Order: sequence, then C-alpha cells, then structure tokens
Amino acid sequence: VWAVHTGGPLAWTVLAVVATLLAVGSVVKYVVPNRRLESLQLAPVVRDAIAELIEEHRRVDLLRSHGLEPRSRVLLDGPPGNGKTSLAEAIATETMVPFYVIRYEGIVSSFLGETAGRIDEVFDFARTRRCVLFFDEFDAIGKARGGPNSHEEREQTLNQLLVEMDGFE
Repeated sequence: VWAVHTGGPLAWTVLAVVATLLAVGSVVKYVVPNRRLESLQLAPVVRDAIAELIEEHRRVDLLRSHGLEPRSRVLLDGPPGNGKTSLAEAIATETMVPFYVIRYEGIVSSFLGETAGRIDEVFDFARTRRCVLFFDEFDAIGKARGGPNSHEEREQTLNQLLVEMDGFE
C-alpha cells in the first residue's frame, strides 16, 4: 500500500483502514449493501423487530442521552435460502453502514490455533468501524460441538467466536 501524508489526520486514517482491510481481506468480504427492507417478504413480527433495531441506530444520540445503547447483535436462524443474508444486507442499507460477510470456510484453518487468530482479527477489524458483520454458514461449527464426531479445534473455534460475540459492543 502506497500513501502520501497530506498533513491531515484523515490521510493516516484512510491508510489504516486500507491496511486493516488487506490484513483481513482473505476472511472478510465487503458487499455493497443495496437491498431495502421494504423489498423483503418478512413476517410482521420480524419486520417490526428489525424496524425497531434500525430505529435504535438512527436515534443513537437520544438513547445515549438516557444512558442506553442500541442493540448491537442479532441472531438470524433458519434453513438455507430463507433470506438471512438478504435481511442482514437490508439492515446495513437502512442503517447506512458497510456490510461485511465472513464465511465459515474462509475463517477455519487446518493449522492449530490459526482459526482463533482469524476470529480475533475479524472482531478487531469490526471494533474499528460501524458496520454490519454477517457470519455466514457458521452452523457447521455448532453442529460439531460436544457430539460424538466433535473435533477439539472446532469446539475451540466455536468457543472463541462466542466469547468474541459476547464481549462485542
């Protein structure tokens, strides 16, 4: 990455963001969010819950003036093809933040401990910016937890992911 410092702090900030993107680029995929909430066919209860979440992020200053923070985590559940990715993208569009997708196969490594390091990198990346961070196809990790065919590396990966998600603000 080549950069020229123009004297302002913004130049270094841009360089830092580019360097961070390059560091996690093999794991984090940026998707330009263009899907709108009204274009999705959602159950009324889901539409209302997501509308509340979006409104919280639009009125973050008001919430903080009352000592409250907007919700920062959402768990989307359902069979493949039911619209989880589309809904996450719509949330990013409506809240006007970047949308990043992390896929299971991009984060899991065959080398011991490397997967946990990649998870750390992803959350370090997300802590530096407002964004929607969508973990896609991570049910593969949960299926293996504690079962007869479980693998210690997968269990460590799931535990690391849960710890990071729990501490994420």
